[in-house]
Amino acid sequence: MGDFAGMPEGGINITEIVSISVTLGAVVFGLIAGLWAYRLTAGARAAQALWRKRSRELEDRIARADGVFGAFPGLVLVWDEIPELEDGKLSGWGRPRIFGSPAALASLLKFAEASDGPDPAGLLLEGVADYEARSAGGNDTTLRRRFAELIADGRPFSVTIIGPEGRFLEADARAAGTQLVVWLSDATIRGLDESEARGRVEDARRQLEADPIAILDTLERAPYPAWRMNATGRIVWANAAYARAVEVETPAEVLDKQIALEPAIRDLAMEAAKSGEAVSALKPVVVEGSRRALDLVSFPISGG
Repeated sequence: MGDFAGMPEGGINITEIVSISVTLGAVVFGLIAGLWAYRLTAGARAAQALWRKRSRELEDRIARADGVFGAFPGLVLVWDEIPELEDGKLSGWGRPRIFGSPAALASLLKFAEASDGPDPAGLLLEGVADYEARSAGGNDTTLRRRFAELIADGRPFSVTIIGPEGRFLEADARAAGTQLVVWLSDATIRGLDESEARGRVEDARRQLEADPIAILDTLERAPYPAWRMNATGRIVWANAAYARAVEVETPAEVLDKQIALEPAIRDLAMEAAKSGEAVSALKPVVVEGSRRALDLVSFPISGG
């Protein structure tokens, strides 16, 4: 028997065989691990691709919706969080989202005699909330009152609001699931036939038994100061006694300079408009140069 040292040079080398086997095993294990990992992540990649596709579709739908809202000749206000009522009365307008064109927003803010600010929706709604309005059935109402009813019992409404200089604002509102939606449009922007809207209002007014001219004439001749303010707190009418009380020549000067008989009359007017009831306060007032104690009474009427 000979030893291994005598093996021919072309014989098998055990060390090389072991090394090759280990290398092949590592390669096979790596392939199997890679295939397994690919299989595990394939579902995640498919889900990501699906969500990317849905995200693009949603962005396209939002862009189309913005285009539609932008073409609407008015504003659309959407409440995700419903404003609260206090004793059945509206305590605030919340923070609705606004959709529509900047031109419509500017026009409606002007309609409400409000300036732009951090909460344009609140300024706009508060500005028109107590203007004279008519429901589709011709009944006297206000936007504040009907919006409170919408919150309380989900009752939709359509009203025509009568603003300054004979302009009209159409307001339509309803619940949409858990949201509230209000459409506002100025008849001037919409290009509607204002004579038709005016006719609806005049028809409703003809149903009144009282003669408004006679009432105004009576107040004009009254020996005590009488005045009327709009929903924004501006004096829009005053009688001759009011002009004498603030020591000016004519009621027109009162309107031009917005002279208040007493600073509290604006607060009383806002309180009366919100409560829907008469509000009074005893105040010391200078009347025709003399200091007197007057019982100031403010009560809400249709339109101011």
